[in-house]
Amino acid sequence: MPSKKKRRPDGKETTVKGGRPVDPYARRKRQADVVRLRSENLTYDEIAERLGISHGMAILSYKRYWEDEIGAVREDAEQLRARETVRLEALMLKNYRLAMNAKILVEKDDPDAGVMRLEEFQKLEKCTAVYVKCSTLLAQLHGLSKPTEINVSGTLPLDTLARVLEAADTAKHGTQ
Repeated sequence: MPSKKKRRPDGKETTVKGGRPVDPYARRKRQADVVRLRSENLTYDEIAERLGISHGMAILSYKRYWEDEIGAVREDAEQLRARETVRLEALMLKNYRLAMNAKILVEKDDPDAGVMRLEEFQKLEKCTAVYVKCSTLLAQLHGLSKPTEINVSGTLPLDTLARVLEAADTAKHGTQ
């Protein structure tokens, strides 16, 4: 049966369930007591006896406590993810607009080549770097950049391994 909010004559708000008033503070305290006693390795029967509640209420209190805790954490994470998404998208848009407003002077002789002042180039370079960083952070925030696991098995001749490592080193450092 769903709970309904109701005010007592003293002005305190309570929840009514099945016709009987339930104090939300007392309920939360009972749930915390059940969790504390459970962490002390008491059985649900021992908890029920100690707190003066039924065995089923002890189990239900324990379950509801952790559902509330996990729900609050999940909600906080979703709110944080949404806030960060909005912030990163705004930063990306700002840097995109700045990059698109770069001033490139075009020579009359060669319309395909342009000359840019050093300050303008540095501004464009910084805007581009910020845009790329924001894109990377957005991908991580939404789980789009999870690492890929690669399993390699078998044997490789030593000379082949040396050639592969040398090629990788050459590609990384550009040395011969």
